[in-house]
Amino acid sequence: MPRRLRIAFALPGLHRVVRGAETAFEQIAARLALLGHQVTVFGSGPPRPDQLYRFARIPCIPREFFERWPKFPCLRSHYAWEELTFSAGMLLRFRPRDFDVAIACSYPFLNWILRSGLGEIPKHVFVTENGDWMVQNRAAEYRFFDCDGLVCTNPQYFARHAQRYPCVLIPNGVDPDLFSPGQGNRTAYGLPAHGPVALMVSALIPSKRVIEGVRAAAKIPGLFLVVAGDGERRQEVDEDAHRLLPGRYLRLRLPRRAMPGLYRCADVFLHMSRDEASANAYMEALATGLPIVTHDWEVTRWTLEDCGFLVNCADEQATTAALARAIEEKSPEMISRRRQLVQRRFAWSSIAESYSNFLEDLCDPTFSPVPTDLSAEKLQDVGVVVIGRNEGRRLVRCLESAQGKAAAMVYVDSASDDSSVASAERIGADVLQLDASAPFTAARARNAGVERLKALAPGVEYVQFLDGDCELRPSWLGRARRELDADAKLAAVCGRRRERFPHRSIYNRLMDLEWDTPIGPAKSVGGDAMFRLQAFDSAGGFDASVMAGEEPQLCLRLRHSQWQLLRVDAEMTLHDAAITRFGQWWRRQVRGGYGAMDVYRRFEIGGERLFAKPTRSALMWAVGWPAAVIAAGSIGLAIGQPAAGRFAAAIVFLALPMQMARLSLRALARGAPPPAALAYGALTMLAKWAWFWGRIQYRRGQARGERSQLIEYKRPSPRPAGAVR
Repeated sequence: MPRRLRIAFALPGLHRVVRGAETAFEQIAARLALLGHQVTVFGSGPPRPDQLYRFARIPCIPREFFERWPKFPCLRSHYAWEELTFSAGMLLRFRPRDFDVAIACSYPFLNWILRSGLGEIPKHVFVTENGDWMVQNRAAEYRFFDCDGLVCTNPQYFARHAQRYPCVLIPNGVDPDLFSPGQGNRTAYGLPAHGPVALMVSALIPSKRVIEGVRAAAKIPGLFLVVAGDGERRQEVDEDAHRLLPGRYLRLRLPRRAMPGLYRCADVFLHMSRDEASANAYMEALATGLPIVTHDWEVTRWTLEDCGFLVNCADEQATTAALARAIEEKSPEMISRRRQLVQRRFAWSSIAESYSNFLEDLCDPTFSPVPTDLSAEKLQDVGVVVIGRNEGRRLVRCLESAQGKAAAMVYVDSASDDSSVASAERIGADVLQLDASAPFTAARARNAGVERLKALAPGVEYVQFLDGDCELRPSWLGRARRELDADAKLAAVCGRRRERFPHRSIYNRLMDLEWDTPIGPAKSVGGDAMFRLQAFDSAGGFDASVMAGEEPQLCLRLRHSQWQLLRVDAEMTLHDAAITRFGQWWRRQVRGGYGAMDVYRRFEIGGERLFAKPTRSALMWAVGWPAAVIAAGSIGLAIGQPAAGRFAAAIVFLALPMQMARLSLRALARGAPPPAALAYGALTMLAKWAWFWGRIQYRRGQARGERSQLIEYKRPSPRPAGAVR
């Protein structure tokens, strides 16, 4: 049975204006409600008596008010100013915990708000109604863009982004029962009763090129042009049209209910934009049976198939000629073909079903956003070693992502008490179960996996290590092998590790930021990386006695043996941290402090000690900072100047929030959205106390003669469906 989702749509113009994005969101929201989902629409217009969803009115200042306002970063247009005023109300009315999915198509402010929150937040789905420039642009504020799912309204956008985001290709649509062929009442719209009429439905903005359409239409004797729309170029459009088409031009602003009748009054539909995302007007014209003259490019060919007159709209003469031909093309056969195209591909009912399927998949815990790569060949000189303990469903996704892509795949299990071993055997991995004769560490498991791999596939030259809570990206193995083949001095290569569910908690989002390491030569490569076996063996593999920090310690030895390490700009893995509670995050930080202290105390090569800076920083902030605050106040009391002491203590105290602010600004510069950047600054400083506690635990264990212990922070993953213990 389909899952009933709590879905939010947010856009300033909803219920207030008739534009393409607003029409699409209102139609999709209504039909998702008919499919049984609980839908809430946030807009600035009034509620409607016939609406099928819950409507929340959030007042805003219309974009027309800001047309002459100054432009700044984040406020580069009057659209952004309007969105800013709307977003202020969203901050007060939008409660993240009330929704499973939040859908928007504007940037930046709504995108940031819908992705904000300290607890679990809804998945954010972005729709490319107004283009994909904010998705592909990585400069200025656009580098903060992110989403959990991307609805691409044309195949060009889908091809650009399918490897980066969970994507689906869904165009805009139309209600074919509402927009249908018939005789229009021209008199009701102020149009001439006789003679050909060309219709343009468009915002009056530069990218829509309405003025160019006016000029092309003016060259056809007797053609009347009606433009339905409004925008910043209204005065320029009206002046040119009245000059070029005296007595043959009319511009209208109509309510939604009046639009089907206007289409029926026309003989041809003209749209001049050369980069339209997915115009609703195309589908409305098709459903009404109108011939369409528009720009010839990939998207219009995909949308209109053989039902349009496609020309280079930069060529005014060619556009005029196409208009003249199209006016005569209203035969019953062609009208029927256009209607059939709409019913086959663009009816809102089927569009909403596609949305519903995508949203349900996206919210399914078993859904994997890793795209399938059926063309990937098995790499005979590459092996995969996966390690895990009680990873359950996460392990299944991990093993399936690497299945059939390497010469051999070994899974090393550290005494799991769930279905991990059975799942690995079912998928076809060679399973190695470690016993309790020695402590369970990642280093021990990886070393054992490499030995088993070499026995299974003696010809393997490279080994890809994977943690059981990670999934391989489809093209990673081939990319990593090419890097290692190209440079004989390269010991290991890593790419971009991302969090699989960054929306589920602020801790997951901060880990996603943590994984975004600098591209180029590296000092370490992380637990997911491809190693050259020759280099791995020459360094003696991982030190099995290291509880945490085993990989940086191995990389230290490799670097001092003249091997090199590299981080490349490529998608490598998806990681499922599954940290949703503060206690989990705290234990992970304690483990980091414990492991860092262990490596720092025991290992030094060439005068280089790992984790020297973070361990000293933790000591300084956890002990030195509060001691300095107390000392500053105490000195003031001791010299009989308590006010001066309080002032000095306050100055020292401010060092902490100032450091938080500095770290937040650094996170912003790396591309984190503002809410995540603020949380990064605060939690990074709070982690100093967790690291210090880990240091205390390590010292206490050493004093008692205890060996290093595994500190677990992650709850066991749910078992796969049908699994038994």
